[in-house]
Amino acid sequence: MKKFSNMAEFAAHVGLSRCTVSFILNDKWRIHNISPKTAKRVLDLAEKYQFTPNYLGLAINGKIKIDVAILLPKNVYDHHREAFFRLIDIIDANGLKYLIMQLGDDKNNRQLIERLHNFRIDKAVVIAAPIFAGHDSYDWWLQTTRKNPEIRFLLYDYRINCKQKGLVWPENVHITGFDAGLAYENIVEYITAAGYTSFHLFNASKSHPAVQYSQKIGLKVHAHGKFVGETSLFRLGERIGAQLAELPNPRRVAVFIGDDTVTISTVKYLLERGFRVPENFAFISWDGLAISEYFLRTVTTLEIPHTKMLSYAKNFVTGKDCEQSLIVTPIIRVGETMPQKKCMSP
Repeated sequence: MKKFSNMAEFAAHVGLSRCTVSFILNDKWRIHNISPKTAKRVLDLAEKYQFTPNYLGLAINGKIKIDVAILLPKNVYDHHREAFFRLIDIIDANGLKYLIMQLGDDKNNRQLIERLHNFRIDKAVVIAAPIFAGHDSYDWWLQTTRKNPEIRFLLYDYRINCKQKGLVWPENVHITGFDAGLAYENIVEYITAAGYTSFHLFNASKSHPAVQYSQKIGLKVHAHGKFVGETSLFRLGERIGAQLAELPNPRRVAVFIGDDTVTISTVKYLLERGFRVPENFAFISWDGLAISEYFLRTVTTLEIPHTKMLSYAKNFVTGKDCEQSLIVTPIIRVGETMPQKKCMSP
């Protein structure tokens, strides 16, 4: 019987990436949209060849070293998923061993940090650090990193708001991210510059930074609140589209939706029902996904410069010298869903 000495050999045999095989063997394939057919094939082959990688046991015993842990929240946005897989490619290309761990509630995360010590891991990349635990997440990470100085942390896609601008992080923490408040201000100013005096904001509360800044500059916002219990981004877009379609005689109605996939679904819903974009409804979004450039209407969206952040992450995981932080500036990628004012028909 054929034997596989490591995950790379087994993944090559089944024709999938190490990351995908790892998700399947660790029963995480459902949340990462891996098909049941693919999962069954990998699990059947793993059983056939009696393949059970034991990186963790070897790491605990000091026989191998896991170079870096990647910590993910349960729910990640599409642009985080893209960045995650690109980061895995970087790690693989540099021959590093890695462990993927899932963040959860406070108790789970405390245990997770203990496992980093048990597995002798001294370097961790945290994807979307502020998202995983709600309002206390910034304080949680500040306290956790201070208590664990022997572990170097990279907080990736760290969103700075007004409360975090004055924070002083310990030396074992590296940060790459952006000023979220400034990004929302740029979106609101773009809407104003495009000639709109109000806009609709979906799936966000009235305390949203875009609402607060709009009130400051006198721009009217119709904040529609969150859609509780909706897990499908495509269905969420359809629900938003149905709500917009009920507006009487819509003409040049501006809409901000903070997710490209939801925006695409909303635009598709409205186009199929005879509405015109941007003549009836104009959209600006958030993510900068590649797919937003190839849709029926190219999406005007705030693009997170992941290429720069991933270059910084590469230096971190490979042990190269880098500054303690890299703060990038998101840019608005102009598309057809909300063109600039000079490009719009009178």
